[in-house]
Amino acid sequence: MTEYNPIFDTALSVYIRKATDIAWKKKKAVCLVRDYLVNKKFLRLDLYEDGYRFGIHSFVELSTGNVYKAKTAKSPEKKYIRGNIYDEWNGCKNMGSYGPVYSR
Repeated sequence: MTEYNPIFDTALSVYIRKATDIAWKKKKAVCLVRDYLVNKKFLRLDLYEDGYRFGIHSFVELSTGNVYKAKTAKSPEKKYIRGNIYDEWNGCKNMGSYGPVYSR
């Protein structure tokens, strides 16, 4: 288990709030933390609408704060970093209503 980090918790809270704002505008959905996955290295955010989960929003790496698009329900696409919760956009620069957008 990782140690408590108040800076990470604050940055993660801002990221979740901004990601939910983006998802809410188009889909009326909210992002909620689901679980620690992949050897407890990543935090998974799921999308919920009317109380039902309908998709994976993103994965956040616990050690660095990097934001990744979901590859599967249990793993992130680690090839491209989509943002970082510590940057000036709080990881939401490349964010769509369903999660991080594809890198081009």
